[in-house]
Amino acid sequence: MNDLSLLRAAAFKTELAASQRLMARAGLSELEALTRTLTHSAGLRPDFDGPLAWQGRAEAVRHLVAERPVAPPGQRTLYSDLNFIALGEIVQRVSGEPLARYAQRHILAPLDMHDS
Repeated sequence: MNDLSLLRAAAFKTELAASQRLMARAGLSELEALTRTLTHSAGLRPDFDGPLAWQGRAEAVRHLVAERPVAPPGQRTLYSDLNFIALGEIVQRVSGEPLARYAQRHILAPLDMHDS
């Protein structure tokens, strides 16, 4: 699966990933939600506040789903680590591969990168 087909699959997948659920609450389509997440215009804050007692992917996604945008989607660009957590979850769900393996096979190896 190439990167473009991965994004298309993510955009139309019926099981919404965490960021898509957030955007659906704002009335955006799956494709709009994905676009907002990729362009840091989803309205999510930069990071989780304070020390959260959590570990692992499932807990990160649980906290992410509970998030509420701090700005209306599309109204401002706000660099957000939460967007990257959401995008990582989308890649894993659509590709069926752990994020690290997907990145190695489809991004780093084709660029002949051994470290990132």
